[in-house]
Amino acid sequence: MKRQIKRQFCGRALSIAAAAALAAAALAACSGGSGPSGQDGQSGEPGEPIHITIWNTLEGTHAEAVEQTVKDFNAANPDVVVEVQAQPLTDYDAKVLQAVRNGTGPDIIDVYHVQATQYIEAGLTADLTGYIADPEIGIPDFDANLTEAWLESIAQWGDSKRYLVPSDQTGPVLFYNKTLFESLGLDVPTTWDELAAAGRQITEATGKPAFGFDDLVSTVIAMAAQDGQGFVDVAAKQATFDNEVFKEKLDWLAGLLEEGVFRLVGEDFYFSGPFGAQSVAAYIGSSAGHPFVAESVAGAFEFGVAPIPQGGSAKYAPGWGFSYLVFASDEATERAAFRYISYYTSPEVMGEMATVFGSIAPYRDARQTPVFQEFLTTNEAAAALEAQVEYSVFEPAATGVSEAQTELLMAVEAVLTGLKDADTALAEAAAAADLALGQ
Repeated sequence: MKRQIKRQFCGRALSIAAAAALAAAALAACSGGSGPSGQDGQSGEPGEPIHITIWNTLEGTHAEAVEQTVKDFNAANPDVVVEVQAQPLTDYDAKVLQAVRNGTGPDIIDVYHVQATQYIEAGLTADLTGYIADPEIGIPDFDANLTEAWLESIAQWGDSKRYLVPSDQTGPVLFYNKTLFESLGLDVPTTWDELAAAGRQITEATGKPAFGFDDLVSTVIAMAAQDGQGFVDVAAKQATFDNEVFKEKLDWLAGLLEEGVFRLVGEDFYFSGPFGAQSVAAYIGSSAGHPFVAESVAGAFEFGVAPIPQGGSAKYAPGWGFSYLVFASDEATERAAFRYISYYTSPEVMGEMATVFGSIAPYRDARQTPVFQEFLTTNEAAAALEAQVEYSVFEPAATGVSEAQTELLMAVEAVLTGLKDADTALAEAAAAADLALGQ
């Protein structure tokens, strides 16, 4: 499905050079009278509705659900006409850049924060601070409704402005073969040590690897963060993973891999298939993968879902989230675009949309709606994600962070496949990451 239903950290960051060029082109386009909505810089003749365009890459039931919210909004707001224009996922980011450069782009997109950084730094996005606080169209209790991690993530550009409005959240959870665990008298692991101990018992009983990870790098980052160690220092523009904490995590994984307790995903790419085939008894993967797991298991056994294990001195789980972004235009167009976003993020609509996407709502009031609470009783992955939401953390979206994460992933893979020792792999990866971060 489009929109990466098994969402992991998105590394499609755009270059600063491209963003700078985009900013200059956009300013030139605006001076020529063409706005990002493609309405020639105008919000419509007096008495005419304001046209707002949304671009996304959704398909199937996801696309249909968003279309329905648009229809409902348009019916209740005759002075605004919102239109969704579906786009292919291939080269989507480049197409958005080009369209905004040409003054024919969308008014609203839904983005990972690493993508949003380029637009924000280029000065192409609307400041939504005033709209959020507006007594007529604003979002009540906006800050209080979000976790501290969400607030930090949407305010990380250092100017006290709000350019993003959260729209969706997923993250990693632990899928496990409940039937097998119960037959062996095993409790659901809540720590990494418990996971390793249960894994050894499972491997001894079945002769098969016990667990794996869809996203190795996020797992390693999470384990280190639980010990108080981050993987980058954004302010210093420096990688911080070349140390004993990360080495310890890699050695732990390498040892379990050598024992045959842990396995790599390999050509399967995701563990939902091997899990359904009972080739592994547990794995950590995206909460949004729940329908794939259910399809793969196909009733062959009962599976459960739990929060990811913890360890160390601090609770930490990776969070993956989308937010709405409005491109800068005239005040009337920006206001109309925000009115739709305010409608979409209202508790009832947001709670319902989370059930469609198999995710959780970023807002506490939406998670308390009856429809969402009922959803938690039927989707164990969402319930597990909800249980760890207050300590879910989003990686910083600064320039070079996604590249640093990629370098760390290559180091992890090199160690686990025996190509390099942990000291060498981490040192080389940190040097490359420093260059990406601007050192």
